Amino acid sequence: MTMAELGTRKDHINIEIEAVNADSAWIRSNWPVISPRGQTSIDAKLLSEALEGGLEAKSDAKRTGFFEAETNHAWFYFHIAHKLGRIYLVAARGSDTN
Repeated sequence: MTMAELGTRKDHINIEIEAVNADSAWIRSNWPVISPRGQTSIDAKLLSEALEGGLEAKSDAKRTGFFEAETNHAWFYFHIAHKLGRIYLVAARGSDTN
């Protein structure tokens, strides 16, 4: 899904994605945030909390459904897996990953 296709999208009533401009979106979700490696971490918890309140994220122009976002002192790179109803935390910096 490209940023142009986003507009405002609500899936499974648990995620809302609204295009802010050509390369970013406002995302609010209560979908589970997990690591593809099956690990739980403070980073996943922090991203989950940020998404519950909503955050602005920059879309990865090379990968559909991938975003990066900053909150306070942490940076996150994540994938929204619409078909699975979850968010995969791919990388993080700034909290317990220093």
